[in-house]
Amino acid sequence: MYHFTRSGLSIYESRKTKGIQHTLVTMANIEKPEKAIEKEQSIIRSLVEESDDVFIAVDKHYQVLALNEAQKKIFRRAFQIELQIGHNLLQTFENYPILYERTKAYYERVFQGEKYTVDTYEVQAEQKRYYELQFTPIKDKTGQVIGAAQTSRDITHKVEINKKIQEITKRSIHLTGEKFFIDLSEQLTSIFNAKYVYMGVFSEDHSSVNTLAFRIKGKLADNFSYSLNHTPCAAVSQNKETYYFENVQGKFPEDGKLERWNAESYVGIPVNAPSSGDPMGILVMINDKPWEPVPYADYIFALFATRAGAELERMRAEEKIRKKDKQLARVSDNVPGVIYEFRMKPDQSTEFLYVSDAAESLLELSPKELIKDVNKVYKQVHPEDRAAFFKAMERSASSVEHFHYEGRIFGRKSGKLKWIKIDAKPEKNEQGDIVWYGFIDDITKLKETEFELIKAKEESERAARAKEDFLATMSHEIRTPLNAILGLANLLLTKEPKEDQLENLHTLKFSSESLMNLINDILDLSKLESGKVEIKVARIDLRSLLHSIKQAHQLLATERNNSLIIEIDEKVPSAVLGDQVKLAQILNNLIGNAVKFTFDGVITVKVNVKCKKEENLFLHFSIKDTGIGIPQEKLQHIFEKFTQADNSTARQFGGTGLGLTITKMLLELLNSEIHVESTVNEGAVFYFDLHLKEDLSVSESRPGEHTNTTNLQRMEDIKILLVEDVAINRYIVIQYLQGWWDVQIDEASNGTEAIEMVKTKAYDIILMDIRMPEMDGFEAAKIIRSSTDPKLQQIPIIALTADTARDLKDSLYEFTDVVTKPFNPNELYAKVIKYTSASQPNIEAKNHPVQSDTPLLSGVIDYQMAEKPLRGDVNRVIHFYEVAEQTLANYKAEYTMAAKQRNVSEMGHVKHKAKLTLSMLGLKTLFSLLEKGKALAERESDQAALEDLLTEINRRFEEAIDAVKRRRSQVVQQGL
Repeated sequence: MYHFTRSGLSIYESRKTKGIQHTLVTMANIEKPEKAIEKEQSIIRSLVEESDDVFIAVDKHYQVLALNEAQKKIFRRAFQIELQIGHNLLQTFENYPILYERTKAYYERVFQGEKYTVDTYEVQAEQKRYYELQFTPIKDKTGQVIGAAQTSRDITHKVEINKKIQEITKRSIHLTGEKFFIDLSEQLTSIFNAKYVYMGVFSEDHSSVNTLAFRIKGKLADNFSYSLNHTPCAAVSQNKETYYFENVQGKFPEDGKLERWNAESYVGIPVNAPSSGDPMGILVMINDKPWEPVPYADYIFALFATRAGAELERMRAEEKIRKKDKQLARVSDNVPGVIYEFRMKPDQSTEFLYVSDAAESLLELSPKELIKDVNKVYKQVHPEDRAAFFKAMERSASSVEHFHYEGRIFGRKSGKLKWIKIDAKPEKNEQGDIVWYGFIDDITKLKETEFELIKAKEESERAARAKEDFLATMSHEIRTPLNAILGLANLLLTKEPKEDQLENLHTLKFSSESLMNLINDILDLSKLESGKVEIKVARIDLRSLLHSIKQAHQLLATERNNSLIIEIDEKVPSAVLGDQVKLAQILNNLIGNAVKFTFDGVITVKVNVKCKKEENLFLHFSIKDTGIGIPQEKLQHIFEKFTQADNSTARQFGGTGLGLTITKMLLELLNSEIHVESTVNEGAVFYFDLHLKEDLSVSESRPGEHTNTTNLQRMEDIKILLVEDVAINRYIVIQYLQGWWDVQIDEASNGTEAIEMVKTKAYDIILMDIRMPEMDGFEAAKIIRSSTDPKLQQIPIIALTADTARDLKDSLYEFTDVVTKPFNPNELYAKVIKYTSASQPNIEAKNHPVQSDTPLLSGVIDYQMAEKPLRGDVNRVIHFYEVAEQTLANYKAEYTMAAKQRNVSEMGHVKHKAKLTLSMLGLKTLFSLLEKGKALAERESDQAALEDLLTEINRRFEEAIDAVKRRRSQVVQQGL
């Protein structure tokens, strides 16, 4: 019988037993008292069982002599075996041949008296685990091996950390200089979701910091410098340790940038020189919310800081070497790429003065071979690239400017084609020699990736163009009848309808607008998928919204004998702030589906307050029906594009299968998600939670809603500058503004004129077009904002743009707000009021009577819509049509010339300018043709189609010009 006794000390780590040094002896050779032996054995058993390590001991016949509970657990999980003392270890592996042989090999080595370690051993159980194995021979008092002990330490956590570090290191190991720090800031932003990230480099006296790769919300911004005084960075630089600050503004109130950035949390990681440990800079992450811990953060910080310190030190060393040692002799040969010094003498002969050892792998030539015969490298240049190579070298030599070349070479020995990039700085010495100090890098993989991306981009662009053509056609065909419906609804609402007609007309108008918004989102599904759809926050009257949606679906609900019930918790505020269009579309989709799939049943829409804190609240929306239900196996697929619960659903109930897809994407855009529960033949319930804010403000005024006219400051005191290069567009805007108020309006036709005018006259608001000749709206607004005059820095500037095809969100930061053309008069009215009422709290609008004449339709132009802003003023109407006639003729000529020259940019410019005019005249079909013409011009193969389309465009322009002339003559002769 054998027992264990201690020889040496127990092994501890972090106050836990990590292993035991042990020796197996026979009872016959123990002369201690029995109680002392039992006590010692009890201590050893306790230490073994309490150890985090896995322990097992066997004799030379593989019979288990001892094991702890941790070892038993491994056998239970991995092999479903209850291993006990006395079992044969090898027999447990008889059904696992590989494991059997590996275990036998390990122990046979130990039985020979060898003690060794297996660094990493993988175990597959419920989840993959890694262990470090230690094998120790067990000897009797004579030194004979009588068994073996195995200790296994779980190192899974360590392995996972190493993998994470390897992944991070692999990404940036080949990047240097600015590219490295740009990539570094991107990694920090991605991993830690920080809003502001930069690498700060200390000045020589450590009094200030210069930023590298400064990012705001993931995008690179201009670098800047700031003093270390009274900043959290100072604390990091002084103590050389990572600092985490919460409520950082409160701790450093004198740091102005923290206030500007609305900083809440701060993390500063010191960056030191690896060689000396001297502080070089600091990695900074600042957020406007509390810091969220990330696994392995400390390890990643250490990795990034070490790598950043190494890169800063490398850059400084490279600069010093470039100045002091032209041959770069001290640069390490293991730096990726070939470092060289190259000379061209006045007689045009060339030679290498220095080449690093990396030439062996990249050029497949030794430094000695290259220094001895420079022509060997010339012969490796691809024949098609040699002319460009020598031309670049001659240009650099003659101008003594930077030498840059990218091209192909063949490996000297392998003949393998490679792409290389050469960058070198030339200098001319006193002897007239041109000496380059440069770097040759292998960019083969980069080029292969680039070619693949170009190919993928071309294929994507072809697909996108085909999609654009389809969407443009569908947009036109669907929106044309919808515009008519919506226009008639608006027109009927101006005819003083009867009380019993009013609600139906409002429902018709709301349904048409909802359908138009729905079509816009469906036709722009690609924009949703790309994440470019903007959230527009405005006031929402939830009860009114749900009432309108109910009315829109009531007819179908009645036809199907359904009860449509709206239940809104009394705790739900009367108004909230959110994106009404997207919320309406979500509810329309879900309620519409519920009505469509329910017969003789009940659809219940509930809105409850889930939680509320101050003005922030989470509302719970649920739409429950008693309809046909959805099978459980189909629930996970119903949110996929063009998918319905059953193939017969589309045939029986209609629909595209896009509604739930769009609903899911819209809710994700609003930081929410859709859930569904359903039982076949019993119904379904769709529900989601939405974060909104209670609207505590007073709603904006609209024309006709002003009731208190006492002590009002009139709008005639407000001075407006309208900047627009198209005369008729200026005319239309002015008619609307002067139709509402006796307002003072000055006109400018481009940004240059606008800048001169704001210097000599004070304005309360500027309406600025975006695209203009000489100077566009972006540049003009930027110059105005950069003025030293505080009034110009704060003056409201509203952007007027017809460009809805591009994402302007990040481009309009100089503007106060934006109105898209063709604009909604109510939107323009509200925004002028909003941004002038800050200084003019009470503004009175003129109350103009609503025109009730019969609509005047020429078959080409909608005269009534065109004349609406002119308020029945004959002289204004005549002048408008005079300007419109000339404008249409100009558009026709400019577009035709651009199309014949296939000048796509100019065609787009004309289309942009014409959008408002064509919309005001009801010429939407003509505008769609201009869009189609631009798309055709982008494709060289569609010349014939473009010529046919251009003929049709010119015909429609002529029809429009004739209609304008007829109406003008009619007004001159007969009046309105």
